[in-house]
Amino acid sequence: MSRNPQGAPSAPIPGSASASIQTVCAHGAPYVLHRSAVRLAAFEQMAEAHRYLESNQQFGKIVVTL
Repeated sequence: MSRNPQGAPSAPIPGSASASIQTVCAHGAPYVLHRSAVRLAAFEQMAEAHRYLESNQQFGKIVVTL
């Protein structure tokens, strides 16, 4: 195993990024990914959306539309 400049062991780097992505996709193929809930807010509701975010009541993302 090779070592990085600080002396710690380093893992080999794959030949290409696309090969790495294909490997990850192949391993993830049997699983279903569910997106988290999304709350939409108009730009005019930014203050309210921010308060909601700070309250820690959200599950998922808050998207502000322009």
